[in-house]
Formats: sequence, structure tokens, C-alpha cells
Amino acid sequence: MVPPACPALPRSSILRGSLSSRVVIGTPSGLWGQFSSLFYLLAGLYSDLLLVRFYLSLGYVLLIVNGLLGFPLWGDYVSDPQFIAIDTVIWSVVGLYVHFSSFLQLLYDERSVPL
Repeated sequence: MVPPACPALPRSSILRGSLSSRVVIGTPSGLWGQFSSLFYLLAGLYSDLLLVRFYLSLGYVLLIVNGLLGFPLWGDYVSDPQFIAIDTVIWSVVGLYVHFSSFLQLLYDERSVPL
């Protein structure tokens, strides 16, 4: 499949592989995104449902923080103070509600029962 013509470069340079068709590796996500990914990884490593829900809840909390701070890059704690990723925050709040309410229900089920 031939890529569409780019107005900035001649068609022959696109077919040969110009600078605009190469992959650029960006700066890694900030600390909040890294810890969020760590908690999602930890949720996948355990089979105990209580721990899975706990780690997913922590991951969603940090994803909310990451979205409210504007997705800062590595080395920064805040990106642009006027930028909030509202879709990420809304979806993360919904996910947090689902997993944290399940976590609380599982925690409630773990209480000792008098015989």
C-alpha cells in the first residue's frame, strides 16, 4: 500500500523513507503514570480478588491525579496547570467507583462471622 502524498515532501522521498515516516521515541510518562502502570501490573500478578481490586483502585487514583495534573512527562510533577484531561478523569472516576466499591464489598465479606 502506497502512503498518501504529503504536501511538504515529494512523493519519491515518502516512498524511500523520509524523516517524517520514521518513528520518534518520546519522553516517558511522569511519576504518576509510572506508578499507575505499576499498580496495574501488580493487579495482574495476583489471583486474590481483594488484592486485585485494591491495586486497580490505586491505579485509578493515580490515573486521576495524572489527568488532573495534565499528563506530566518524566522529571515533572505538573504539566500545564491550565490543562486537565477531562475524559481521562471521568473514565477513571467511573473505573475507580466500580473497583473500589467491589473492594469494599470484598473487604466486608472478609469479616469474621460469629457462630
